[in-house]
Amino acid sequence: MIWITLWVSLVAFAYKFFHLEWLRIPWTPVAVIGTAVAFYIGFKNNQAYDRLWEARKIWGAIVNSSRAWGSTVKGFVSHQFTDTKTPLQPVHQTLIHRHISWLYILRRQLLIPTSWEHIQQNTMVAKTTRKRMKRFGIGEEETQLIEERIEKLLGSDTYQSLNQ
Repeated sequence: MIWITLWVSLVAFAYKFFHLEWLRIPWTPVAVIGTAVAFYIGFKNNQAYDRLWEARKIWGAIVNSSRAWGSTVKGFVSHQFTDTKTPLQPVHQTLIHRHISWLYILRRQLLIPTSWEHIQQNTMVAKTTRKRMKRFGIGEEETQLIEERIEKLLGSDTYQSLNQ
């Protein structure tokens, strides 16, 4: 933004004070191109918002389904059709912990930077993205912490068998 402002100011200054008439541009092409660019940006903005809204709906559905699944585990995993009276709390806990682990793994997978985020480049976009990742706790330190949580939720044996 600063460079564009400086460039436009330089061109306006040169036109005004050095009387460079060859810099004059008729308004009709500028208006036509400006209108076309406005439509293009409007459509792109709508597409981006639609993608964001779709992702929000999907995540909301995952949250709602997780809650319903947790209630279902508590309600349907019972001794209703068996003669044994083994405690069900460990079974409920195992099922719920596996589901929470799946949510952690899904979150980790969704936070992997993609090629269009320009995180590997040395640009202002990459620097801004790295700052945001640090501010929201996304990175190497968090990955180790998440791995430890997943191992704790699943148990060492299950975790090791999944990582083979």
